[in-house]
Amino acid sequence: MWDVILNIIYFLLSLTVLVSIHELGHLSMAKLFDVYCEEYSIGFGPKIISIAPKGFTRKGKPRETTFSIRAIPLGGYVAMAGEGMEDEESLKQVPPHRFLQGVAKWKRAIIMVAGVTLNFVLGFLLLFVSVLTTPTHIDNTSTSVNFYTLKVDAPEGTEKTLLVSNELDINEIVVTSNISGSEKVITYTIVPGTITKENELGNFLNDITSVGSTSSNDTIKVVFNVENSSPISFEMKTISSKEENSDKINYSWDTKIGWERDVYTPNFGQKIVLTGDRFIDCCLAIYKALGTIFTKEGLNNLGGPIAIVQQQMQISQLGFGYFLYFWGLISCNLAIFNLLPFPGLDGWHFLVLIIEGITKKEINPKVKSIMSTVGMVLLFGLMIAVTLKDIIKLFMVLL
Repeated sequence: MWDVILNIIYFLLSLTVLVSIHELGHLSMAKLFDVYCEEYSIGFGPKIISIAPKGFTRKGKPRETTFSIRAIPLGGYVAMAGEGMEDEESLKQVPPHRFLQGVAKWKRAIIMVAGVTLNFVLGFLLLFVSVLTTPTHIDNTSTSVNFYTLKVDAPEGTEKTLLVSNELDINEIVVTSNISGSEKVITYTIVPGTITKENELGNFLNDITSVGSTSSNDTIKVVFNVENSSPISFEMKTISSKEENSDKINYSWDTKIGWERDVYTPNFGQKIVLTGDRFIDCCLAIYKALGTIFTKEGLNNLGGPIAIVQQQMQISQLGFGYFLYFWGLISCNLAIFNLLPFPGLDGWHFLVLIIEGITKKEINPKVKSIMSTVGMVLLFGLMIAVTLKDIIKLFMVLL
């Protein structure tokens, strides 16, 4: 229970950072172009905290933007003069050139895309820190070589490491078993390239250990005869265990076979390239999701805050670097989602600017405000629907 509470707190804090950065992008560019900003709000709904502007800026101008934290921490906004979200009474003293409609269209375009730009930057930084804090595996598709380390725990507690790669041709595997004093040799002839994959070789070796052991003297020796290389071999022995409430002794193989991809330390340039690759993958992820959203699979995968918390709980168990990767992915997805030309989103405002630029006519501010309000209501409705879906799904799992 405590783990769930902590992850909810982490979710809310992480989301607040993403939203704060996004809205800070709008606020900074609006301030740069001298657009009047009445309020910078994190969240929607009733105010929880409201800090009135006090003092003066470095340029000697009085501060004029109220900072607010509201009850629903699933978004935010900057109330700029001319957007329809600000208090009309407070605008009486604001000169026309400080309204959003009073600045050049290219400046308005920069203000609109500033939020998603900072989300992209934040996403890249989170992914970069993730690369710095998580092991980097040899998995370079450009060289067609994937190295894997076969880990064999020897009976003495030592660990023997065998290197296997897609370039290593295993000609045959010789298994010599000595069980109950009876020796048996089986030679497996291998077609080159067919048993060097992680799953195939791993399954093969696990099948060997399925052979029953009857005494502490039993052994199995496995030899890999490799082309243009020395043979790779290891031996498995047994351990004994006594059944509970019985004198019967059972024997099992004292060897655990597992796989780990080899870890290497990339230089700074390689880390940047690796971050760039992950950044592109994260940006493409939402397009793939949107492409399937109206299919049965897409609707089943559609989730809200509860689903995100559940995914975060699973990923956090892998380590802090994976947690950062998860929120880097969300930051990139948030940026791209906001670029969609849907009423209320930044992409919608950007589209309106393009239409106004082509037609040379300003769309009525009230019409734009109504469209944005309708869009936000629909988005909140969708959020409530997927949250209810997550709750029902969660109860079904618990039951």
